Amino acid sequence: MLDFLREGSPELFDNVAVSFLPLVNLSGLSAGCRLNSIGQNPNRGFTNGAEVEPSVEGKVLLNYEALLKNAARHGVLCCHEDILRQQAYLYTFEHTARPGHFSVALRDEFERFFPVMEKERVDGCECEDGIIFNHFDSSFESWLFSSGSDVAACTETPGLQPFAKRTEANRYLIGAFISSILERNSIGGGMS
Repeated sequence: MLDFLREGSPELFDNVAVSFLPLVNLSGLSAGCRLNSIGQNPNRGFTNGAEVEPSVEGKVLLNYEALLKNAARHGVLCCHEDILRQQAYLYTFEHTARPGHFSVALRDEFERFFPVMEKERVDGCECEDGIIFNHFDSSFESWLFSSGSDVAACTETPGLQPFAKRTEANRYLIGAFISSILERNSIGGGMS
């Protein structure tokens, strides 16, 4: 993220407002798992009727619900890591029946760095050509998309790949995401 901000074109920020939540699950990162230190998944419990309550971190985020929804109105990108995988994949959300340009552009950017998961089940979801499409659950990105975001994505860099390669991929995925948002809204040139 810092590389993207440092190396990005200043003109880009004349055309798009970018908000970052750099790290939500510090204890999970330290332990190398998705759950926080008290066994909660910080990326669940955001929707009404969810099977689980929001985590401690989720409750903090929900205190800023209006701000988050406004910041994500054109799109939301969550950069995650699947610590058990060699291959990349992503969850995407679009108001279409099949993955569109947004989903494909992010998947194609991923493929520049890693092999993508071809056809496999991940946590009960069907992944096809590196994309799990419109899988609605109680996750942060699903909640924001359902709350009015134009598009949403959650990338899963493969944790078994080298760290430097994963961080570089995230830098370019952020650029591809912003380019896609700009293209969708015809408000300027993109960046990748």
